[in-house]
Formats: sequence, structure tokens, C-alpha cells
Amino acid sequence: MSVRVWEKKLRFLSDLVDHPNEGTNDWWELVDETASNADPLWQHGQERWYQQDYLVAMQAFQQSLHPLDMAWDEHQSQFLDHSESSADSFTDYHDASEIQQRALQLAHRLVFCSYCESDGNQVKQARRHLIMGLYLLLSNRNLRTKNTSKQTVLLDDAWMELMLSFEEDPDCRILAREVAAMAITSSKGRGGGNCGWHHQMQRPGYMTPGLKPTPFISRDNHPAWCKALEDNWEFILDEYHDIAKSKTLSIVGAGDRGSGQDDHRVVGAGSNWTEYVLFGTGSSAGDAPATKTLIEQNLPDAVSLAQEGGGEIIFSRLAPGSHIQSHCGPTNIRWTAQLGLIVPESAAENFKLRVSEEWHTWQEGKILPFDDSFEHEVRNDSQQERVVLLIRLWHPDLKASQRSTVLDAARTKKEKAVEKRYAPPF
Repeated sequence: MSVRVWEKKLRFLSDLVDHPNEGTNDWWELVDETASNADPLWQHGQERWYQQDYLVAMQAFQQSLHPLDMAWDEHQSQFLDHSESSADSFTDYHDASEIQQRALQLAHRLVFCSYCESDGNQVKQARRHLIMGLYLLLSNRNLRTKNTSKQTVLLDDAWMELMLSFEEDPDCRILAREVAAMAITSSKGRGGGNCGWHHQMQRPGYMTPGLKPTPFISRDNHPAWCKALEDNWEFILDEYHDIAKSKTLSIVGAGDRGSGQDDHRVVGAGSNWTEYVLFGTGSSAGDAPATKTLIEQNLPDAVSLAQEGGGEIIFSRLAPGSHIQSHCGPTNIRWTAQLGLIVPESAAENFKLRVSEEWHTWQEGKILPFDDSFEHEVRNDSQQERVVLLIRLWHPDLKASQRSTVLDAARTKKEKAVEKRYAPPF
């Protein structure tokens, strides 16, 4: 489907976010009926799932939701007709608490199905079920002043999955911003359910609260260590050349380093992005000794982050004509800095880095620090290579005593997100 089609489908959610309502009496009657009738099929799917008969299980899950799918197509306009909505019609229909539980149950099943469909490359159906699940959660939530804890978790999961679905699709990537904006707007005054996001351009998988959001760090605010690296950039370049002549640079995302295994997803068609790890998973002893000593002396915090598995320090090469597509980093607990090593002046205007909504260019011997939890992309539209020393470092607002704790929390959240994809709800 084109971006315009998905824009239209997202308006159903956007309308509900901008004009909160509880849904029509017909909508909640359908929810109650669908949830009741779906239980036997869903339970059958669970049994087959834990027998590792995943295809049959998935068929049962989807069939159990089929009545809701059909009704969604037939009655969308009625569901979104605010003139028919009233809290009275809802409470008159059935016991409110029972319907709310039914809605949460269905939403949980829809979100789980979307995981399976996305992993099975059924992207259209996955997005559809996420939109339906979010509609259920939002209209259900509008009956309350605050989110319940389960509802907040489900909202976080559904918004995140829908955002990533668009962010990983080159044709629809721009819609990731719209999804984040809706999550942020819908959560105001409700105690969560927005993935911790506060700006549509900053939407990482894990947000630590209280860290100052600074997309790009101007030269006036560069930390002291920037000058030490800039003053010694030429011998860093010499050691890069030694490695490039004697070693093979790895394709980004090939699995040589721990925190960047998904980076291949943002490499544009026909692009070539390679790297050599100096600190962190995949590094080798003895390479680039002067560069490593300089970093250890001036950036011990970056070395500690790499050693704890939160990011690496690498030589990064982007081949001519390559494009790293727009995306957000995994967390806001770290910054990224890039020291220009090979940036031919004759083609400097063709080497571009966008952070949030601002474009920047590299210079040889100059550092560009930024917060990669903000949306960013890189372009090499020249016929020459671009090489930088890429450094991950702790966000400066984090105290040393906090670092391991927040990194462990980010890892735990990622692990739980993976586990949810393999555990069908009851």
C-alpha cells in the first residue's frame, strides 16, 4: 500500500486521539460478542502453538479475530461517528468493567497477531491489527481518567510496533513521525502509554526520563575531549589506512558487534557501509595502538560504554553513492560523535548528516557530536568514500552511578519485547 493509503487509515486513530470518545454502543456490543465467540478458537491456537505447530496456531488466531476484521471493514464510519458516542450508551449496554476487560483481551490478541504477521512478512495485516488494537485501547481508555498498568503496557507495545513497521519501510518511513506524535498527544494527562517519547523526532526503543534532549551539539558546547581528538586526527587517519590495507572491514550488521546487529535494515539499496571495531564486541588487540591510547586517555567513559556492551568505537566507511536511511537509535542514554577522517573537500557538499530536521556536513579533522536517539540519516552522494571515527559515549546527564542500571534496564526491556513475540496471551 502507498503512503497515502496508510495516511488515510491512520486518520481513524488520529481522529480518536484529537477528539476522545468512548465508542458507540454497537461497537462495544461487537467487542463483547467477538471476544466471547473467539475464545475456543484462540485456545485451540494456543495449544498448537505450544506444540510448535506455529502455522496452524497462527491460522487459528487469525480466524478467531475474523469477525472483528469483517465488522471493522463494514462499520468503520460508524465506529468513528462521535455524534453517536456517549458514556451513557456504553454503560447502559453492559457492565462497564466487563467490557473493558474484553477490550483489553482483544487488543492483546490483536497486538500479538501483529507480531507474528510482521515476522511472517504479512505487513499489511500486521498494521491493520495494530490500528484495530490501538482503537480498542484508546476508546476503552477514554472511559477512565488514568491508564491501568496493563493498558499502558499494551499501548506502549502497540505504538512501538506500529512506529517500527513504518520506520523500516522506505516508502512509508515518514509515517513513523505521525505515529509517535499520536502516541505523545494521546498520553497527555493519562500517566503513560507513549513509549516515553516527548518529541516525534526522538523515538528510540528505550527512553530514560530526565535526560536533556539535544539533537546536535554545537561547537560552542563541545566537550574538552573533542579538541584532543581533532588535534591528533592525522595520525588516527594513518592508523585507519594501515588497517584498511591489512584487514577486511566488516559489513555493518553482519554480526561482528553486539549493539549494531540491526543496522543493516537502514542501509539503502545499492549502498555499502563497512566498519572496523576498535573497542567493544568484535574488536582485536594490537590494532591502531596510538588511536586506542588517545581514546583511553581522553574518553574513558566511551571505552566503558563499549566494554559494557552499550555501543562500540569504530572506523566507519561509507562507499560512494551510499545512503543510510532515516532511523532512530535504540536509546537516549548515549550520544554519538563522528570525527571526519576522509571527507574530500572537493565533494564536501555531497557528504551529509541529518539529525532531526537539520543537515550538517563533515570536515576532515572536525567532530560532529549528536544524540542518535533522534531521527537521523546519512548520505554520500559523491563518487568518493567517506570515513569517520565513530564513537558512542554516555549521555552527559547520566551520573556514573546510574549508568549500569539504565543500561541493564534497556537490555531487560529489549529482552522482554522479544519474549512477547513468542508468548500468545490467554
